[in-house]
Amino acid sequence: MKKVLYVLTLASALLLSSCAKEEPGGTAVEQMAGQWYVEVVGCDADGSVLYEDEDLFGLGRFILLTYNTNANSSSEMYIDDQANFWEFKVRVDINQNDMTFSNAKGTKSEVVDYEIETVISNGSIVKNGTKTSSGRVADAIEFDIAFEDDDYAGVYYDHLHIRGWRYTGFTEDD
Repeated sequence: MKKVLYVLTLASALLLSSCAKEEPGGTAVEQMAGQWYVEVVGCDADGSVLYEDEDLFGLGRFILLTYNTNANSSSEMYIDDQANFWEFKVRVDINQNDMTFSNAKGTKSEVVDYEIETVISNGSIVKNGTKTSSGRVADAIEFDIAFEDDDYAGVYYDHLHIRGWRYTGFTEDD
């Protein structure tokens, strides 16, 4: 009887100890990483939005991702449009203290079949910096972007500007 009790106690102890939960760690760019609902607008040289009520490319809002690089560096991240707009995936330098990002001229998009120079500038993320389409407060993202194969730059606008909010999970914000 003592052996049975001993085995049951040992089995119970093993079962209970195997239930300990491990908390997953975050990435080095966790505060800047996310899924965003964004739109593209054309701007003049001063940064003023042109055609405010027009959807230049007929896209409406689309999903954009920001996430860590393979090296999980705290000083760079990817911006990826998941082929929803210009088919770009670009590595940018980040400053997590002021939540800004940009890359250098000459940076190529890392999409395998479509490598073009893609320059991102004036990028920022602002915590609770905007309201969604339903009126909820959410984090804001915005940046200027230029593509080497953009035939409309200089004709219809000086540069493109992407702006939007972090995914909230509410369908009325999608």
